[in-house]
Amino acid sequence: MRKKIVVDIDEVVLDYVNALLKHLNEKFNMNIKKKQIKSWNITSYYPIPEEKLIYEWERFCEKDSFSNLRLINNAKEGIKKLSKYGDIYFVTYRSKNQKEKTEKNLENKLPSLWQEIIFSNRNNKREIYEKLNPVLIIDDSSEQIKNAIELGFNFFLFNAPWNQEIDVGEKRAYGWKDIMKRFYKYL
Repeated sequence: MRKKIVVDIDEVVLDYVNALLKHLNEKFNMNIKKKQIKSWNITSYYPIPEEKLIYEWERFCEKDSFSNLRLINNAKEGIKKLSKYGDIYFVTYRSKNQKEKTEKNLENKLPSLWQEIIFSNRNNKREIYEKLNPVLIIDDSSEQIKNAIELGFNFFLFNAPWNQEIDVGEKRAYGWKDIMKRFYKYL
């Protein structure tokens, strides 16, 4: 049986935040940058009624730009290399109504390099980790990395402005090139 490697999608494989911010900035005539985002609670960065912001967020998810998010630098090479050592399982917070667009985007950009996309919510990623029993987890969420630590799984925390509060030492990854240099010792 092949080893299992769990990889988050947004901000680890696909550049979700820059595309979302571009959409919201255009709609609300603002200039919020990714480096300013210290939390996934995007509503706190825009002085807009929450309902209006959520509406625009949903509109973004319906757009072609959402269906064709660009890959994070070197993600294709990294996933390709990892897939030689184990089966790739993408585990994401995305809602199931985004399933078709997500699968199409990843199949276009990373054909035949992954086993499955598992759609989760914030509360059940831990259960998914327990069920899959992966040899490695790669995520940009501090919360999910804390779950990986508690469960005893090897991990890389993909560096992002919103995860600076957690100190994971050498297990913080500064991009896919960094992961490709160091992942062997965790398999």
